[in-house]
Amino acid sequence: MEKYYIGIVFAWLGITTCLGQQTGIEEGLLLLEKSKKIHDRDGTWPSQKLEFRVQEPRVQNPERFSEVLINRSNQSFALKRRIDSKEIEIHVSNDQVWFKIDGNEIKDETLLGKYRLSEPRAKGYQRFYQTIYGIPMSIDTTFYKKIEHVKKVKFQGADAFLIMFSLREEMIGKQWGLILSNTDFRVLGLEIYHPGSENDERETIWFDGYFEKNGILIARFKHWFLNGDKEYLGSDIIIN
Repeated sequence: MEKYYIGIVFAWLGITTCLGQQTGIEEGLLLLEKSKKIHDRDGTWPSQKLEFRVQEPRVQNPERFSEVLINRSNQSFALKRRIDSKEIEIHVSNDQVWFKIDGNEIKDETLLGKYRLSEPRAKGYQRFYQTIYGIPMSIDTTFYKKIEHVKKVKFQGADAFLIMFSLREEMIGKQWGLILSNTDFRVLGLEIYHPGSENDERETIWFDGYFEKNGILIARFKHWFLNGDKEYLGSDIIIN
């Protein structure tokens, strides 16, 4: 598997707040709507059906690879991933959840436990993939509780906006910071905060390589770091 991304230097990745004071919450809403218009010009996100094959190397699991189906029109979701030479499938359709191993549906509690397959975990996967691959359209009032503030920042050496959200339900962290270009309002990155943790840790995700799929703009590359650019965690790379 290609490993070119591991050697990339991201010393310039960290965010530095600058360029003045915080701006108003109303501006945050306006910026978010502008970004949604850029990423989904025809407003098709609520009815989208997206299928991806994604390399998802992590430091502890460099070979991870997933096939993902997100069907917004009927709220169905599927995730296929190879674990211990077995092909594991997770399926969600409305309130129905089922699992397959090597193409056969399974209900055996021992096998389910071995591969950590459960209804809450399956719905958690659905929520995570739908949110991450739907950004910024998935960032709405059903997802966030409030906009805390908006700041002008530097990201990758460029001027950008950081919109800070408090979430209704924690996903990785309790607060997210959405980073938008100040020229075309594309999503440049995402910060996920862990307030109260040691050193107030945060995860920084860099979005890059945008392409159009089904009429919406999606980042082909997402690179994950801890505390800005201090520690590389992994990448998500859409193959097709």
